[in-house]
Amino acid sequence: FYYAAYKSIDRFWLGGSRWMTRRVGGLRRHVVEHFRITVHDQATGLTRDIPSPRFGYFADPFVWIEGGETYVFAEEFDCSRDRGELVVMKLDNLLNVVSCQALQYEGAGSAISCHASFPFLFRFDGNVYMLPETCARNSVDLFICVEWPAKWRLMRRLLFGIDAADSALIEKEGKWWLLTSVRSGHDNRHLAIYDLADLHRDVPVSHP
Repeated sequence: FYYAAYKSIDRFWLGGSRWMTRRVGGLRRHVVEHFRITVHDQATGLTRDIPSPRFGYFADPFVWIEGGETYVFAEEFDCSRDRGELVVMKLDNLLNVVSCQALQYEGAGSAISCHASFPFLFRFDGNVYMLPETCARNSVDLFICVEWPAKWRLMRRLLFGIDAADSALIEKEGKWWLLTSVRSGHDNRHLAIYDLADLHRDVPVSHP
């Protein structure tokens, strides 16, 4: 009876501590972090702010044109959960948001259950790929779009066991370059560069 009571109290205390950590962290972000996405049409000169969600904000925007339509992929940070998730917004010709939906992940291992941001998009071999920031699960994961614009599947894990943020993939002269910001046991980050020839199969090699 003593053991059961002790464990129940311990679980309640731990759950409460985690809840308070999220709330306090989210409140702090709500007070000190003020981000805003502004879009600009170079052809018409029109500039418009995208309204932020209540008790949160949009950040890390990537604008993408597909089929003559304009989309903005971004992080939607929810201060009440102290966590961000990836969303896609569709804009009309006047840069108004006509729809906003969270990205969906299909297939084994595809779901992102941690903070996600910086949805770096690029096109290759007729497909659209995404390299989001998932440093909270210590990986750099490459996704492929299976149904435009919101359904994605994990194609491969490029790096594992590494705290890497704001990663980007660039192809030049038949070789891919992975640029990322790595944290190695302390608060500061440093630039890390990897290269690979085959995006689908090769293991990224750290550049000297």
